[in-house]
Amino acid sequence: MNIGLIRLYEIENKQCEKQIEQTNKLLNVVDSVKAEGIRRETVAFYKKIIDKNNSKIEDIMSRINAIDEPYANVVRLRYAYGLTWDKIADELYMSVNTAHRYYKIGIKQLESIPTHS
Repeated sequence: MNIGLIRLYEIENKQCEKQIEQTNKLLNVVDSVKAEGIRRETVAFYKKIIDKNNSKIEDIMSRINAIDEPYANVVRLRYAYGLTWDKIADELYMSVNTAHRYYKIGIKQLESIPTHS
């Protein structure tokens, strides 16, 4: 199953946000200097993950946006968001074979673009 890289980063970001929320709720009950230190460390840890994921998402999207159209649309829908070939074909009003062909061309273009990381 191809879920798509951006979708994976978004899911991980939501999980981090939930952990931050749970940590805050749990430590709100405890009123101490030690609890506040734990809260700060935990929040900083998860925010670092979120920032890193957002940076990866921005890099992926900027690289995909550098691909020629219409290949970029197919790559964006498949690689970034994990849509099925049938959904991509329906969304872009093309055959599944054309979507496959455009994807292969787009991926070749994507591979030639340097990463920012």
